[in-house]
Amino acid sequence: MSNDASRIGHLPSTLATWIYLLHAGGRPASDDGLRASCEAIDGAVGEEGDLAEHGAALADAVASLLESGGLDSALDAVYGNAGVAGGFGEGREERLRNVRRYQFGLPLPWLARIAERTNEGQIVTNWVLVEALRETVQLMDPYPWDRLEEEREMPLWEFVAKWELAGSDAWRVL
Repeated sequence: MSNDASRIGHLPSTLATWIYLLHAGGRPASDDGLRASCEAIDGAVGEEGDLAEHGAALADAVASLLESGGLDSALDAVYGNAGVAGGFGEGREERLRNVRRYQFGLPLPWLARIAERTNEGQIVTNWVLVEALRETVQLMDPYPWDRLEEEREMPLWEFVAKWELAGSDAWRVL
């Protein structure tokens, strides 16, 4: 994938970004290789070329994990059973209450799968990084090491509808 291509909907890039953000937030990966990639990104801050290389290496490592067993297996390999959990509960009110409680107690982004329409009119599901869920929902850039600024914002009602259409799947740090 070129550095000029959008990473929205590209799970390895989105998951690599989440792993790095959790690393920066004090939740390092248990996998030595991923942790080393995150540390290399830390050391390359300010060096645009190096950041792109280290970000690509992290995304490639995550892609390998995903290919060998899917998202659940990859997250288990990265954080173990005690590191992350899926979902925020059953029913809209419970999920939103739990998301807000999570955001208040632990200001780290979480992964959500949402349904979106492509330019060709197809409905696809994409994993996104949710930075904040308030009256508007802040979706983070899925790959901050390239030159594309892809941070997005959408009204809460729109996000909730898209999230529910995709099955309300989510992952969060414990």
